[in-house]
Formats: sequence, C-alpha cells, structure tokens
Amino acid sequence: MIYFIITLGFLVFMHELGHFLLARANGIDVEEFSVGFGPKLFAKKVGRTIYKICILPFGGYVKMKGENPEELKDGEPLEPDSFAAKSVPRRLSVVLAGPITNILLCFLVLPLAFMIGVHVPDLKDVPAAVGKVIPGSPADLAGIVEGDTIVSLQGQPVKSWNSFVEDVQKQGWLPLAVGITHDGHRSTKIILTQFDSGTRRHLIGVQRTDPVTTLERYGVVESVKMGVQEAWGMVDMTFAVLGKLFSGEIGIKALSGPLGIAKASATVAKKGFGDLLHFMAFLSIQLGILNLLPIPVLDGGHVLFMAIETIRRKPLSIKFRAMAQIVGLVMLLSLMLIVTVNDANTLFGLRRLFAKWF
Repeated sequence: MIYFIITLGFLVFMHELGHFLLARANGIDVEEFSVGFGPKLFAKKVGRTIYKICILPFGGYVKMKGENPEELKDGEPLEPDSFAAKSVPRRLSVVLAGPITNILLCFLVLPLAFMIGVHVPDLKDVPAAVGKVIPGSPADLAGIVEGDTIVSLQGQPVKSWNSFVEDVQKQGWLPLAVGITHDGHRSTKIILTQFDSGTRRHLIGVQRTDPVTTLERYGVVESVKMGVQEAWGMVDMTFAVLGKLFSGEIGIKALSGPLGIAKASATVAKKGFGDLLHFMAFLSIQLGILNLLPIPVLDGGHVLFMAIETIRRKPLSIKFRAMAQIVGLVMLLSLMLIVTVNDANTLFGLRRLFAKWF
C-alpha cells in the first residue's frame, strides 16, 4: 500500500497541478487543491486556496470557483474570477492541462528510468515452461502440473510461450493435443479450452514461469530515444485496449483497479527504482488518456460539454449538467466496484471461495 500511495499519489498530484497552474494563469480562483478523497489528513490554507491531503488515495481534485453547476443559477451574473465566466478556449486549456501533464510526464520519466536501469526479460530460447496451474482448470483436469514444459500444440513445435498463447486462440474450441515434457519424459494431453467471457479469450488455465531478467542501463542519448519510443508504444497500446473494450473484443473483466495497481507497484518496486519509474510512466499515460473519455465527471466530459456549447453558441442548462455529473459519477463508481472485485478475485481467489462455500 505504501508503494501504491506513493505512485498513484504522485501522479494525481501532477495531474491536479496541471489544472491548478492553468487555472491560476487564466485568473480563476482556486478554492481547494486536494490529493485524495474522504476525510482530510492534512489541510492548510495559503492565500485563498486550501491545500489538502485526504485519506483515500484514489484520485484528487482542484475545486475552482464556479466550476460546479450546483453553485450556479440560471440568469445570475457570473463572477469574473470564476471558471464559468471564462471563454471556452480558456476553460478548455484548464481542463486539458491535467491529462496533458500526465502524458508529458511519461515522456520525461521513461528516459530517466532507462538511465537508472530497468530489468528486461532474457527471452532468448526460453521454453514455454509452466509456472502455475489454476486448480480446477482444463489443464489441471488434463494432468498438467507445475514444472511441465510445453513443446508442441496439435503436433506443431511450440517456439515460445507467446506463440503458444496465440496458437491456442487460433484453435478456439477445438480439442487441443498439447505435448509436454517433465523430468525428461514426454507425453501428450488432450485439453478442451474454457472460454472466458470477461476477457473474450480461450483459456486452459496455465501461467508461465517468470522469465529470467537482467538489469540494463543505457546512456543519456539512447535513454531519451528509447523513452520516447516506449512512451509512444504505451499510448498506442492504451488506445488499442480501449478500442477492443468498446468493440467487445475484450471484456471489462480484463481491467484492473486499485488492488491490482497496488500489487503491481509493490512487485516492480522490489526490482528497483528504475522499474518503479517505468511502471509509474505506464500508469501516467493511462491516467491521462482515460481522463479524456467523454464521461461527465472526467475531464473528457467537460470537453464534451464545451464542444456542445461551441456548436449551440450557448452553454447547456445548469440542471442538465448537474444531472449528467451524477450519472457520470454513478458510472465511474460502478466501474471502480467491478474492477475492484476483479482484482480481489485474481489476488485472493474470491470466486473459488464463494463456489466452495455456497
């Protein structure tokens, strides 16, 4: 949890700092700057702004005068230092400042991570070794055990773990003839895949042995080049995953939330500071891009409202915006609940426990 709070807390702080700086630059009064939600752990008023750190480190906010539709009344004049009184371009710059800060942060952090050193897997001639078998899975029922090495699928040699996973998806529902070796003995297991509706993938219930990794450090020029390439790759991957979610190619069960992030933060932090920075950059990209989704409450929702305002040449009614914010909040909380349950099931096996108890 400590690694999680440090990692996510820093990213949230940078996101809100982007909003804060652009708000001040545009003459908007900032009433609160908070990292976290819920009961406050620390609060101090400096000038006209209250700076807070709250107990729930799942986000943060910058509260600007005139930003909340509930504070406004149709027909009443707007105060000149309020968010609502500013032109669309000025408001847009404030809203976009947070996500853009997160995206730019990734391009700055990754070169630093490569200079400090990151662990990279040594995948040269690594066999498809089974590190874990999920209890009750098709592989478990077929007799595959930890320590087996997958050497063939449907009579064709398996070159690597990744190629094996791809070939399983291509075979789909067909019975699979999986050739394995164990302690020098070779055998063939017939396995029927299990289709997971959440991830939209055919699974047999095995996980690979973690590959051997080596710490690699790079020079300044090479680190900058690799960092920029890696950042663009992360951007491309994030959009690709979003596209697959909306198209139904992968399901919402494939997503992870706070528990998954906490677990991953601790895992990478144990490898080294460079690996933690690399993971932080990955989260920063996702935080920036996901905040641009056109959902009320998120920054993308504000952008959508301003786009409609530009087309209509007048803002949406205060009542409509307030209702949209409530709908957006419910959607966001529902998604948070789903991904938290996903994480709990993955980390603690809740599904198996409920199946056993009930």
